[in-house]
Amino acid sequence: MDVRSVFVTNLSTVSCRKIRSNILWTTDGSSPAFIAVMTVEILSMEGFDAAGKEHLPKLFADLPNFSNITPVGQIEEIVS
Repeated sequence: MDVRSVFVTNLSTVSCRKIRSNILWTTDGSSPAFIAVMTVEILSMEGFDAAGKEHLPKLFADLPNFSNITPVGQIEEIVS
């Protein structure tokens, strides 16, 4: 399932970035918490909530087909 198809009418942008592990560090020498970041900009929280209620369970169920890492979600507000 493509995230673009889930949020089609409320989608602003989608980007995926691989974190360069050779420039990532932790203070205790442990492995970094993230290896990639996916940013999905939605036009409204109402649109996110409506699409998420219907589609997020399917998206999360599909994640193990691509990675064995537990995903972390974060909702932010763009302020400028």
